[in-house]
Amino acid sequence: MKPVIVFCGFAIILIIWQVVLKSEMITERLLQSLTDGDLSERDEVWRRVLPIWNENPIWGVGTTGYEYLTSYNIGRTVSPHNVILEILCLSGVVGLFFYLVFLFRIFRIGWKTFTQNGSLQSLLLLIPVGGLLLSAQLLQVKIGWVIFAYIIAHDVYRCPKDIVGIPADKGNLKWLHSGELA
Repeated sequence: MKPVIVFCGFAIILIIWQVVLKSEMITERLLQSLTDGDLSERDEVWRRVLPIWNENPIWGVGTTGYEYLTSYNIGRTVSPHNVILEILCLSGVVGLFFYLVFLFRIFRIGWKTFTQNGSLQSLLLLIPVGGLLLSAQLLQVKIGWVIFAYIIAHDVYRCPKDIVGIPADKGNLKWLHSGELA
């Protein structure tokens, strides 16, 4: 069953890729970005945002400090469209450490769900999250947090009942109504 699912996943990705390549507008934009080195002015934003982190590398400047400094340096509040860089500016190396631990645990839950239950769903949902991490604004995009919540809830639902305080042999809730707890 797993090879069929993997094959179908690759087939879907291939079909989507072909549709994207057939779109003349998208193809022209990709080629222009490659030849001109155009990152939609992200390289300029990164160049102006990096000094904010360089001046406060351990703790960052916080949300209000970031908004003030980008408005002052760039003329408007902007997102660097890179979650790692934004977290470094907002909360420094300390905040980045905790965010990376959080991401590692989410990805580990997705991998555990796949290896123990054969469910690819969590891993497949993490693919767009990986793309959003480096190229978009994942911190304010709700879909990223919904995916994280789904993966955690899926793991909590599937974990053995004795881990969450319910004896494994009492998995159903009849023991709760009968007054029997031990």
